[in-house]
Amino acid sequence: MRPSLVLWFCLSLVIPVHADGTRLLDEDEAGLWMLVEKHEQHLRTSSRIIKDAGLAEYLKGLSCRVVPDTCENLRVYPIRAPGFNAFMMPNGAMFVQSGLLLRVHDEAELAAILGHETSHFVRGHSISRIRKWHKTSSAFAVAGALVSAVGAVAVNSAGSYEQASNAADLSNTASLMVQTAGIVAAFQLVAYGREQESEADVDGFEWLHNSGFDPNGAVRVWRRLLIEQEAGGENSGFSLLATHPTPEKRLEELGNRAANLDYGSSDSATLLQLIEPNRQDWLNDELHVQHPGQFAAITEDQISLGVTKGFGHYLQAKSWMRHAIQEKSESRRTESYEKAIAAFQKGDASESGLPANGYREWGKLCVSLNFPEDAKKHFSKYLELRPDAWDANFVNREMQSL
Repeated sequence: MRPSLVLWFCLSLVIPVHADGTRLLDEDEAGLWMLVEKHEQHLRTSSRIIKDAGLAEYLKGLSCRVVPDTCENLRVYPIRAPGFNAFMMPNGAMFVQSGLLLRVHDEAELAAILGHETSHFVRGHSISRIRKWHKTSSAFAVAGALVSAVGAVAVNSAGSYEQASNAADLSNTASLMVQTAGIVAAFQLVAYGREQESEADVDGFEWLHNSGFDPNGAVRVWRRLLIEQEAGGENSGFSLLATHPTPEKRLEELGNRAANLDYGSSDSATLLQLIEPNRQDWLNDELHVQHPGQFAAITEDQISLGVTKGFGHYLQAKSWMRHAIQEKSESRRTESYEKAIAAFQKGDASESGLPANGYREWGKLCVSLNFPEDAKKHFSKYLELRPDAWDANFVNREMQSL
């Protein structure tokens, strides 16, 4: 079958029609739909797609276990982008960000999110939003503007791209990740209404329980996410919480629903095994875009999943150092450097100690702060751990100059 016919067949499965078979979408909405299809193709062929067949198969299989009747209409893509987010396009394409995968502890927690997002698709929430936007403004023009200016608009349920750049001094790689996430956010065409979110919560919860998963999975994942958001305060971002209303109330409602239900499956082995090879890279992605307070909460949670304390505190120190560079206030810059030093000290005092690079970075920080004796000590520790390091000669010269 030709690709165009396959596309038309798939669209016929999910685009609402009248009883006589005529489509409900008018010209602008049909154009928007094709724009969605275009950017699904862009994203699934992007370098940001995680090319791990095992992970992709696992995500699709888990989605099908949660909502088996919708399985054939779903396409699930893991995408490398920071932030706790998954997004279902109105054509059945779901993108699950690495930031979400990094944070979930077991398959019941992940299944809760997949079920929630699938409900938006099954209930046609995105289609209804398109129609509502079209009645009040030019939805097609708005979406087109979002896509064309994706590097300068609100992205991925967080602050603006400009704010992210200023706050985190994003590298080119990190900028690309944010822009990729922005394309997804552009097609979100929401916030969904409170009623739609409540419907998705109820559907996702019931599917989770009926599929034999632990219903408390939904409660656990939201509770941890609230802790993370509170740690970041007004600077927290890159999370679906930013566009999902009243998370405390929703957590309470999910907890009440789960209270009287039997525990189900919450296997973690397969999921954690699939995530582990990428964990450090994905943590570094988060470091580029999260406020250090929020990032500290993320790393503390990752320590509970097996990341060594030394490595976790090293990343926290790097986060505070990056933040300090962006601070315009001298007092806040000093405070950020002090927090970086405190994180280095925690890592050094841990059972694992800092990774070798941590001692080098600590030494460099001490040089910049004019603490020469401390710098020598940390550089010496680095060379002790890495005597054949590529920069050993440079570090030795630096120590001699102090």
